[in-house]
Amino acid sequence: MIYDRRIYAKDGHLIMPRLPYIPEEFYRRHADPSLMAGILTNKYLYHLPIHRQLKMFVNAGAKIARSTLYDWCCTVIDALEGLYHSIKTEVLKGDYLNIDETTVPVIDEDARHVKKEYMWGLVDTRNKLTFFAYEEGSRSRKVISSILEGYICTIQTDGYSAYKSIGEDDNNKIRRLSCLSHVRRKFLESRDNDRETSDKALHIIDKIYRLEKFFRKRKFSSDEIRKYRICFTVPLFRKFRSWLETSMANPKILDESLIGKALSYAYREFKALTLIFDDGYFKADNNVAERAMRSCKLGMNNYLFFGNHESARRGAIIYTIIESCKLNGINVFEYLTDVFSREPQPGETYRMFLPNKWRR
Repeated sequence: MIYDRRIYAKDGHLIMPRLPYIPEEFYRRHADPSLMAGILTNKYLYHLPIHRQLKMFVNAGAKIARSTLYDWCCTVIDALEGLYHSIKTEVLKGDYLNIDETTVPVIDEDARHVKKEYMWGLVDTRNKLTFFAYEEGSRSRKVISSILEGYICTIQTDGYSAYKSIGEDDNNKIRRLSCLSHVRRKFLESRDNDRETSDKALHIIDKIYRLEKFFRKRKFSSDEIRKYRICFTVPLFRKFRSWLETSMANPKILDESLIGKALSYAYREFKALTLIFDDGYFKADNNVAERAMRSCKLGMNNYLFFGNHESARRGAIIYTIIESCKLNGINVFEYLTDVFSREPQPGETYRMFLPNKWRR
């Protein structure tokens, strides 16, 4: 079966669909949209490596060379790049983004060994879209500054200096909201060093989280959450700051100890944490971004590494689409099958295929 596919310009608008979306060599090998959707879903959603899928094909009586299957995956993911850039554009229109980065092992083709590189993840929770970026594995401020170029709203991150310098730049209109979960994590890590002091911090933080859970469970509106935070959470923040200042003045607590570092981190991040009182929609932490990055980490446990920078870039493309589908409660296999096979219509743009707008 031949599938006439849409061909798009860089701006996402439809050009005449003169070429097949799935290359001609796929037809000779009897690959169709549902097969490719299944292979990609198995690998990137269910973390099933290609070599295991090959064994499944062999057991079913279909012998396919590993290199052939890899070529199919690369070609199909490359064909999704226009959709990927459209998702990025939509994410960067959001007024509140959760951002995180995670390590990914990538083979350095020159050095011929695996290196620890970085993948970035940005989540627009209002519009339910996620965007992943891989820029040659760099974690530098230059990369995140380039991604957020022209962005003027609120980001929520941990205390990594690349984020802080963006948020604290007077010439930049980005506001940086900090993450209470990372503050809590520092005190958990310091319990063996000073359990008494750590537990005092955790006691206050856990009270804040119990309030947050109550607000969400009761399904309060953003305005109601903001009002209740001012009434009940602000006093806890004031207590926490007072306690931080008193604890940091304690000469028995060494700056280089784990508890000393936890106190310093919490004090540095405190001002950025108070931005949650500006909007009830803001979360106390950026855990939504960490959850989005988790699929990539789980995948690495099974297929161990990306073969090169280009492979990692393709990983960013497909994880962008899969995690955006998950945010919208979409069946990834059905979505990819539809994107690969739906007949093109005049005037179509990628916007129609954004996971938060897709209708089967």
